[in-house]
Amino acid sequence: MEREAGTGNRDVVTINGKRYHRSRDWIVDAKGQRERKITYGKTLAELDRKVKRLLDTPAQNREAAKLTVERYFLDRFLPGTKSTIRPATYASYENAVNTRIVPGIGKARFASLTPDNVRAWMAEMKKKDEGVRSDQIAVAILKRGYNRALEDGLLTLNPIGHVKLPKAEMREQYILNLKETIHFLRTIRLSKTDAEWFPFIYCAVSLGMRESELFGLMWDKVDLANHRIKVFEQCGPLDDGKTLGQVPVKTASSKRTLYLDRATERAFGMQEGKSKTLVFPNTADRYLLKRTLNATVFPRLLKQADLPTDGTIWFHLLRHVASSLLTNEDVATPKIDKWMGHTTDGIAGKYIRLRDEDLEKIAGTMGRLLRPVWSGKG
Repeated sequence: MEREAGTGNRDVVTINGKRYHRSRDWIVDAKGQRERKITYGKTLAELDRKVKRLLDTPAQNREAAKLTVERYFLDRFLPGTKSTIRPATYASYENAVNTRIVPGIGKARFASLTPDNVRAWMAEMKKKDEGVRSDQIAVAILKRGYNRALEDGLLTLNPIGHVKLPKAEMREQYILNLKETIHFLRTIRLSKTDAEWFPFIYCAVSLGMRESELFGLMWDKVDLANHRIKVFEQCGPLDDGKTLGQVPVKTASSKRTLYLDRATERAFGMQEGKSKTLVFPNTADRYLLKRTLNATVFPRLLKQADLPTDGTIWFHLLRHVASSLLTNEDVATPKIDKWMGHTTDGIAGKYIRLRDEDLEKIAGTMGRLLRPVWSGKG
């Protein structure tokens, strides 16, 4: 007959010439399986206290006591998270766990980690100077993992809940004004070596689209007859976290219809025949790569236009340029947010509802502002 959990035999044993009281008790682990635990005490009172603590400790807490930070994040957190987040987000989680969390504090006991342990780890990462943003993501994922363990009953309290993320200084940004934007775009259009990049860079400004949205724009979403495009998908990692393909846009607000002025349609026309599927393919008819654009192409284009190449201008800032140009033309903020695919905050976001048709005039505004780009031979 099987013994019930918590019942066991007691006796006295001699170990290295010393007498100990011993209790052999049955408990149930986190998976519902019975296992036997042996407890020792120098006195009966000490043995009673230890056995009581053993039996009163929830199975999940006993399991947590065995785990290291490495084993929790690799065996439980990442597998449990994969199906709940976007592939691109999961890839960032996996990278942070494998390159920051496991090498830094992976051997520490999961349930015994302290704020001081985490702060020491953060200080080590800061010394390596591999990027404050990456450090922030790693600490945020560590905290998220502990919150998940708390929700799952693996912990009774979060020992690092009050640890703050590393602080990052705001990266200096240089936002091109209208004159500089026109000069930049004209330089690319008239370039003897890089004119092929002109339609892509021009549409980045005139439409204010994210680079991943431009990378993933397909011809079946372009309706030149009705002067509009649909931004419903973007280029991003598929379920394996590595292969690039068509994935949903960033947020519900990012899903939008953009109108085209004649100049932007002309830029699209320059891309016709390069691919049957992608509007902006690379030379191998595949997706453009972010690292290629930001590391080599964009700095080269800036240099040709005699614009700063000190890292204060990067491709994503062209969205900021588009937003600034519209703001300077007194276009209402909710309309700019709709055009850019942002979520409008505050009262405007709560009560104002814009239709795609309300944005048609924005295309005309951008076309008028950027008209000088097309002057001159080329």
